[in-house]
Amino acid sequence: MNEMLQYCSDDGIIMTLFYRRRPRIDPDYATAEWFLYHMCRLVRTSKDPTLEWLLRKRVEERIKAPGDALALAMRLAVCDALSVANMQDLAPLPLLQCEDGGWGASRMYRFPQLDVWVGN
Repeated sequence: MNEMLQYCSDDGIIMTLFYRRRPRIDPDYATAEWFLYHMCRLVRTSKDPTLEWLLRKRVEERIKAPGDALALAMRLAVCDALSVANMQDLAPLPLLQCEDGGWGASRMYRFPQLDVWVGN
């Protein structure tokens, strides 16, 4: 843990590669839904009801938040896994669907040093 703290950016962000000549930091995710989705996967393997309760509260705060099709779908998946009713985010999804039945491209995360976005 102490060694990890030696590899921080000027902003205090821990680098993902512990090698001074090639500093790396985690990518920036485009929406909070990425964090909530991965937290949901973690919480589902945990048996701690406090974690699930906290996640449920944070997800409820995000209902009706703006987002593209991917953000809405991830939020709906988390709501479903936690048994949180969320018809508000389901309604806009058909409006975002393309003519061919697919969905438009979504930004997933950005590599800050390169200012490059990765999407689906």
